[in-house]
Amino acid sequence: MGEIRAFCFIYIAFMFIHPSIILGENTGASRNNKLLEIQGIIFGSTDTVSALEKMATLVPSSEIEFRKAFKESMHLPSESNITVILKSDVLIKETVSDSKGKFKFTELPPGRYEISAQMSMSPTNTRGVKRNAIARELIDLKTSRQIKLYLRTDLITIKGKVIDNHGKPVAKAKITAVDAIQDQAYLENHKARTWTTISNPDGSYELIDLPPTNFYHLGGYLQVDKPNALSYINIYVEAEGFVQNKGNILKVPLVTDEQLAPARILLNIYNNVLRNKGKPEAKERECLKFPSSTGNVITRIDIVLHKK
Repeated sequence: MGEIRAFCFIYIAFMFIHPSIILGENTGASRNNKLLEIQGIIFGSTDTVSALEKMATLVPSSEIEFRKAFKESMHLPSESNITVILKSDVLIKETVSDSKGKFKFTELPPGRYEISAQMSMSPTNTRGVKRNAIARELIDLKTSRQIKLYLRTDLITIKGKVIDNHGKPVAKAKITAVDAIQDQAYLENHKARTWTTISNPDGSYELIDLPPTNFYHLGGYLQVDKPNALSYINIYVEAEGFVQNKGNILKVPLVTDEQLAPARILLNIYNNVLRNKGKPEAKERECLKFPSSTGNVITRIDIVLHKK
């Protein structure tokens, strides 16, 4: 009788440990059902200046033709044989885009991932200047996804210094740029993007890979004050023993020389359309102020902190 009771006890305990025995479930298959995949396609950057100059020779006859010609001139080719890297806290995977620019990652657990790619020496918005094109996307993977990656050469770098109110450098300060999104409906379903860095011993810092204002929107802003046309970031700083006053929180428009050049070309093309229709030209507004920049680098964005 004692042996029977012992056997029953072991059997019941075993069923609690392995519920699949009594439920007929395959727990391995259940886990596999949670694995997800990411499918995507990667697009290269375009030679914007050459495309706009070609567009200028067409002389669109109307505003509708102007928009159509612009869309066609900005066509982005898919890129083959590009290495795409996927990273999370627990894994790293690589794959290569096929002849149509497509790629795939499979058997991924839910989580937060960064997907990136790079292509060397691509055209920029400055004639004769080339640099590496970069694509980077952060994904909170909850279900299988399809994405598009865009290789870009126009991502902005911001350089400056963190100093105290006596002009002395502040080292090891944490600098965080936050996307200053004004669309409240967008913010209900998305988090504002952030970029973070630490200041050097001399107080200098660099924030990299910030997406600039779309030059098409910038072309419109040059002639009409449209509050939502420009992209901005707010810059916040934390440092031990210091405080950043609200008045020293910088709001920086993401506009560089490389964006202004094609925006002005676009404005000139648009004026050709207006002249052909006998309408007044759209003139660039005077006294517009943008950050100091060279190429795609915004410079001299210095931040003043006060001692606590």
